[in-house]
Amino acid sequence: MVHNFAVNGATALRASDTPYWSQPVYLEATNTNVDAVFIMLGTNDSKTLHWNNGHNSFSEDYYTLIKHFLSVDEPPKIWVGKNLPAFSDKWTINNHVIEQQVHPIVEKIAARLSIEIIDLHSQFINQPSLFSDGIHPNYEGGTILVNYLYSSITQYCIQIRCK
Repeated sequence: MVHNFAVNGATALRASDTPYWSQPVYLEATNTNVDAVFIMLGTNDSKTLHWNNGHNSFSEDYYTLIKHFLSVDEPPKIWVGKNLPAFSDKWTINNHVIEQQVHPIVEKIAARLSIEIIDLHSQFINQPSLFSDGIHPNYEGGTILVNYLYSSITQYCIQIRCK
């Protein structure tokens, strides 16, 4: 069974207008007994309002969020995602910040916690036509995205016989 605990516009940053931490699905996600979790936050964190030229708590908040998922009685397998490219600066989302600042933080945290990275950025970097508004995948892009994630997760679940 697949659950979607995503929240449009959510951030890893606690100090933002839409922190994932304060969303009802946050507790629901950690209280649901799952075998696998995919976390991809950082796109909305890259907004000018939130990123504040790097003077923020993204690294600490992202790390703590992942540790929270690892702290449950039966921790799930966790993957973190390198964010999709931003082909537009709509909503002040900043692709340069995503590539040069968010991704290195995600890589460092993944290494520290021995978590695998799913690099969605590279999969989509030369494909702006797959994004309806330069930020969100269109139907075709969403299908490619879901199939790519499905492949990663099912490889793991086949090995451990997920529920």
